[in-house]
Amino acid sequence: MLALAFAILAALPLFGNAGFLNTRGIGDSPNLLFRVHQLITALAGGEFPARWMPDAAYGYGMPYFTYYASFSTHVAALLKVYGFSYVNAIKLTQLLALLVAAGGMYGWLRAAQLTPAQAMLGSAAYTLTPFHLVNLYIRGDSLAELWAMALYPLVLWAALLCLCAPAFRRTFALAFAVAVLVCTHNISSLNFLPFVGLYLLSNQQSTISNQQSVTNSQRPVISHQSFAIGILSILWGLALAAFFWLPALGETAFVQLDDLTRGFFFYGNHFRSTDLVQTTLWFDYDGNPFSMGLLQTA
Repeated sequence: MLALAFAILAALPLFGNAGFLNTRGIGDSPNLLFRVHQLITALAGGEFPARWMPDAAYGYGMPYFTYYASFSTHVAALLKVYGFSYVNAIKLTQLLALLVAAGGMYGWLRAAQLTPAQAMLGSAAYTLTPFHLVNLYIRGDSLAELWAMALYPLVLWAALLCLCAPAFRRTFALAFAVAVLVCTHNISSLNFLPFVGLYLLSNQQSTISNQQSVTNSQRPVISHQSFAIGILSILWGLALAAFFWLPALGETAFVQLDDLTRGFFFYGNHFRSTDLVQTTLWFDYDGNPFSMGLLQTA
């Protein structure tokens, strides 16, 4: 419960007033309202899975949901359908992301045999990590990335349990977590999944205990077979999410995507160099929030 309290603490500024979050330089926060509205409009028109924003591009429409993973937008849309306002639905979706991050990190660390106090410290550090709060309070429209970072610990938790005892329900849990991650944010899943593979590889010879109370002599050894099952579970997750990424890849010839990798959006423009770490003790959200904080780095 204390881990979830840290998440609530991080989300408190969201609910400081009834209005919409005004991020730095206004940001792209209003886009979240439009995305939720357009998703509900598409779903109400019988389109599932939704792929088209009917009123975007000045009424011409846009295949937005074909190319931008929208699991987090579906969460906000569900809350809106169940009676919350657009603003409160988005705020609650952001709060849920923080709660999932805190609970997932605590669960993963406990499964990795850390003590409750150590797991609590890890959960607090992850929940309050500066970039989490940058996504929420500075970038504004990065709801998908906020949720992707929330899902990272769940994927690693599922991977660890799959390595310990690769039963069907555990392999499916890993596959499902991977599928949800892919459907949450394209680039985050592309960046993270290779590290999941490395995590499986680095742990395949480890000796760890499962969730039951067993003696040291009974602790199961992670085998090459467990590693292979873990990799197959990741592939299973990609197959479950194929309804999203397969059309996106197959229809690239029919859309204009060049501007998404040029100019400001060219990834090469965003590598840190001498400004990799901030020089102030406390994290500076107004200066360069995309550099690591000195205190967190230490």
